[in-house]
Formats: sequence, structure tokens, C-alpha cells
Amino acid sequence: MRIWMNLTAVAVVLAVGGLRADDDKTRSGDKPRDDNKTRTDDKSRTDDKHHNDKAGDDKKFNDTHFVDHAYTDGQNEVMMNRMAVERSRNEDVRKFAMKMVEDHSKANTELTLLVSELRIAVPDKPLPEQEKDMRHLGSPDVKDFDKEFMDHMVMGHEKAVKLFEQGSKELKNERLKGFATKTLPTLREHLKMAKEVRDKVAKAGTGAGGDRGRNDK
Repeated sequence: MRIWMNLTAVAVVLAVGGLRADDDKTRSGDKPRDDNKTRTDDKSRTDDKHHNDKAGDDKKFNDTHFVDHAYTDGQNEVMMNRMAVERSRNEDVRKFAMKMVEDHSKANTELTLLVSELRIAVPDKPLPEQEKDMRHLGSPDVKDFDKEFMDHMVMGHEKAVKLFEQGSKELKNERLKGFATKTLPTLREHLKMAKEVRDKVAKAGTGAGGDRGRNDK
């Protein structure tokens, strides 16, 4: 899908470029006063472009953005929490991780079936920032696994709640909006749990225990 979209974008650019070339040829025979008008029009178009670019940043969120992030975030959550089940020796962290694997696996299955029915293509690999986080947490250089893992869970669920809140309000596809609305309470509960476990880990100072868990295995 990504390749098809890129080729389409190139075709549009070439088509627009051809139209502009024709316009330039037409303008080449115009009188000076028309050239001045052309420069004024060009400035207006430039100003409009800056305005539209800014507006585009504000309106970056759309159905595709939601699906891409919800799908890859969900898959990434399952992989990260499976790693935590194996690596952590902290019982609270392990229980939390097992709960996340269970809940996110269910949500992932539901979303996968939904996008399949809607014929919406999804990324075939994690997004760059997700790959970076996974590599970091899986690295033997991490000295305080439980702390870093739970910090990531809090930040990740904060982003997820924000994404699904926006999705429940702004998604165009009603079935996607329904999925976002239905899943949002669970994500909010996950965020609450993540903060509680993070605070327990910080209080107990069990980071070294989590690292020993990896070495013992």
C-alpha cells in the first residue's frame, strides 16, 4: 500500500508540474503589468502554502494515522510485555505484563479483523520509534529493567489514551470510531495500573532484581 501511495503522489506531482509549465508558457507572452500580477499571485500562493502547511500539522490526525499507530502499538505492547514476563523478577511487574499481553492480544485480534473487513492496509513492521524502544529494553546494557520498563509502560499508555480519545471523537469511519470508544476505558485502566506498578517499583528499588532475572536464565 505504501508503494502504491508513493507512486500516486509522484503522478500527482508530475501532473501538477505539467500544468504549471503550461501556465508559465502562457504567462511568458503577457505584458509587464501581468507579470507583476503573476508575482503577486505567486506570493499569495506561497502565503497560502505556509498557512496550509501549518493547518496540515494541526490536522495530521486521520483514520490512516490512527490505524497505523493503534495497530503497531498494540503488536509492540504484546512483544514488550512478553519480554517483561521473561526478564523481570518483580511479581507486580510480571502480573502487570501478563495482563497486558492478554488484553492487548484481544484488542489486536479485534482490530486486525476490523481493518481486514474494511480493506485497510496496515504496516508490516513496527514504526521507527517503536523499534528503537524495543531494542533499548532488550539490550543487556539496561541496568534497571523494571524501572525502565514501567516508565515506558506509563508513557506508552499515556500516548495510547490520547490517541484513542482523539479517535473516539474525530475518526471518520464509524466502525473505527466505535473500536476506539470501546477500547478507551481499558487503556485508561491500563494507565492507572502502570502508574501504580511504576510507583511500587520505584519504592522497592527492584531494578537490579529485574536485571538478575535475565542473567539467571
